[in-house]
Amino acid sequence: MADAQDWTPTPGEYVVDRSGLVGVVRQVYAGSVYLASPHGGGLEWAVPPHELRTPTDSERPSWQQRCRPALRRCRASEPIPVPQLLTAVLGRQDLVSERDLATATGSVRCELGAWHPFVDHAAHVWDWDAVTDPALWLRWPVAGGGSRCEALGWCGAARDGADDDACILFDEHPPEHSWAVSDPLEDALRRRVAGARD
Repeated sequence: MADAQDWTPTPGEYVVDRSGLVGVVRQVYAGSVYLASPHGGGLEWAVPPHELRTPTDSERPSWQQRCRPALRRCRASEPIPVPQLLTAVLGRQDLVSERDLATATGSVRCELGAWHPFVDHAAHVWDWDAVTDPALWLRWPVAGGGSRCEALGWCGAARDGADDDACILFDEHPPEHSWAVSDPLEDALRRRVAGARD
């Protein structure tokens, strides 16, 4: 196994545990590495870092070539705190129209994958007219509590073989990228709209 002093797995990295199971790193927390199946679904399991290793070249094709099912989107939602939002927006923008405000109030739903126990929920709430980076995100604790507005840069990572399909989450977000997160409700609505057009 890898020496924990020489190598520490990072979120999103693929590793192999002592029993030979391949997992994707979700989080490194309290001395353990939390892994999930690279094919989606199932429960996470915790492994000490010294019991993990990187996959060998001969192991990679057997699992990397498979298409991993999309991770379901988190179902948490949060009301947008309008005073906080206005304060954050006006810090970079001179004027907010009634139309702008109407589209940015109400509740938002977390845009991350369904399982992120150690990372706060996050939802994109505002783009400044004159600023392409960063954008304004609403963050709120998984365990409950007050929400806050944060200006965060875009991830922008491109999907392999699709340069025009960049991740639309914030920089240094937890796994997975936005293209690997599926929302069953949105997917159903898209299919319904597509069917109505045919």
